Amino acid sequence: MDSLLFALVLLGISGSYVTNAEISREQLKKGCSNKPADIVFVLDESGSIWGPYFKKQLEFVKDVVGIFQIGPTKTRIGTVTFDSTSRNIFNLNTYSTATQIKQALDGVEQHRGGTRTYDAIDKMHNEMLSSSLARPGVPRIAIVITDGESEDPVMTEKAAKVARDDGIIMFAVGVGNKANRKELVSIASSPVNDYMFMVDNYAGLKTLRKILAWRACQALRVEVLTPLSEDDLPLEGVMWRK
Repeated sequence: MDSLLFALVLLGISGSYVTNAEISREQLKKGCSNKPADIVFVLDESGSIWGPYFKKQLEFVKDVVGIFQIGPTKTRIGTVTFDSTSRNIFNLNTYSTATQIKQALDGVEQHRGGTRTYDAIDKMHNEMLSSSLARPGVPRIAIVITDGESEDPVMTEKAAKVARDDGIIMFAVGVGNKANRKELVSIASSPVNDYMFMVDNYAGLKTLRKILAWRACQALRVEVLTPLSEDDLPLEGVMWRK
């Protein structure tokens, strides 16, 4: 079966949900096809997040990292955290193995503060994933995880649009009932059904592990079209060939 057709069948053109149980490790490996990518996690560390929940967020990132083949010529991982200040935890070229990345994540401390999501997106874009810094021909992916609305949703929307317009594939993950769906939609690439997720709590992030990795793998092979507004979003589940 054609690989793109297989992906469409698995994910469901009608927008039906795909569970972790339905995606095997072999399917993930096949979906990624060992293609390289540059992936930056943008993690909320604001004061609204209880310490143990922040650690669950880091565990989730470690779980997702473990799915990819990590290396200087394979997938590279970077991490930014944000509250009132954005912090470059490590760059894409800092670590060359999954073990090193997981050990670095174990040492990340939560600072607490406000929620300047726009600053973090700008930092991710300008210091890690800009087209001038990227490896030629390698997909650039940002995964933003937050539990609430940013201090300035308009600036967040603008920062995300600038990143998308530069070719960065944007995932948005909202955690809890204070996450703002409209803002998450403004961050995510299109079709939003493939690039925006919401879970009830940080424990629920674990249910996204393989699904998010699968979507990221598909993003390595399918062009992402950016809508002009929420009204321009394409039909749910639609994908395009490059």
